[in-house]
Amino acid sequence: MSRLPRVLITGSRGFIGSSLTENLRAAGYEVWEITRSHPHGEYAVTADLLDPQQTYNAFRKIPCCPVVLHAAALAHGQNPPAGESCFSANTKITRNILAALDQQHTAHFIFLSSVAVYGEDRRHKAVSVHDDTFPATEYGKSKLQSENDLLQSSIQSLDILRLAPVFDSEHLSDVRKRVFLPGSSFIKMKMYPPPQYSLCHIKTILETVSNLLVNLHDKKRVCNLSDRKAYSQNEIRAWFSGREIPFPVLLASPCYVVMRLAGVRGYALRCLYWKLCRSNIYLNNMKEV
Repeated sequence: MSRLPRVLITGSRGFIGSSLTENLRAAGYEVWEITRSHPHGEYAVTADLLDPQQTYNAFRKIPCCPVVLHAAALAHGQNPPAGESCFSANTKITRNILAALDQQHTAHFIFLSSVAVYGEDRRHKAVSVHDDTFPATEYGKSKLQSENDLLQSSIQSLDILRLAPVFDSEHLSDVRKRVFLPGSSFIKMKMYPPPQYSLCHIKTILETVSNLLVNLHDKKRVCNLSDRKAYSQNEIRAWFSGREIPFPVLLASPCYVVMRLAGVRGYALRCLYWKLCRSNIYLNNMKEV
């Protein structure tokens, strides 16, 4: 019998969650899933994690899992259920899981967060995990609140992974935003000077989680996670077909100045400008909390 710890994954049918489920099972782990869709196999349980009773009941059906990997969340651009926002949905999911875990005594919890917790505006240097957080989007705010809820919980062994935009060859939606003219699926922006972006290939997440599972600890840690190399806009532009047009970043600067004059009200737009037109680099460092 394998001595590998049993793992529970939430959001196991999403892009990241399904990749983790497949990879860990292939490595010999007994992986349990909580999914909203019809379960496949004996190790999957159906539940709407927005419903506290369904969440509680689902955890009662699953044998004690020493490791919980929380990947369930509404992503950027996904429509929330009626009566919910992205912020309320994601924070409720995390809080319902925490409530259901009270009697489980989980040995280790891994939470997939996002670099969206920082906010992009005026990040002139590579962003460290020690830098201030000021998210501009509902998604980023929900991830930061979920982080805080987990850090303030009774969980003693916790890894929070702040992921840079995640991609593979079949999942490039976050990358294409940095290539195509807004509103177009054919016209590519040839930016100059070309910005540099931190991105996170799915393989980087799989390798990191695999390493965490063989090096369990009793600490609360937060870390940034991205590929070791930064990607130039020139490089990622070549991943897509389409017609290129020159786009001097300087042309968008007057719009940024106007948004600066708008103060706090223009913050979200300034972050959007910075995310697309300026370099966004995140250091792969860690802090204990």
